Amino acid sequence: MSPSNSSFLCYFVKQKIVEKIWNHEYTFTNTGTETVEIAIVSGCDCTTLEWTRGEIKPGEKGVIDVIFDSTEKEASETVDVDMYLKNINPISDSQFLLVLDYTFELVR
Repeated sequence: MSPSNSSFLCYFVKQKIVEKIWNHEYTFTNTGTETVEIAIVSGCDCTTLEWTRGEIKPGEKGVIDVIFDSTEKEASETVDVDMYLKNINPISDSQFLLVLDYTFELVR
């Protein structure tokens, strides 16, 4: 993750869902030259999220813990998890947005 170079980064994950509840921990490294801090992480109603609080210095790791509940799902789909940083992009004068897309395939 290097927010000094971009205001939009995507991470794509494909997962087969066998269990109704699926938990995965996404670990990332701050590869930039600035300290970053996550403002908020959001997803759909089927997703519970926890993330690293506080500053993440260059070279340090952060975590987004995703708990996905497919109980109400009837078909496979792609879900977005949006992560906004407190850091401001000097080019756009807005918060940096990073997107984690995970595609799940329901296995019955």
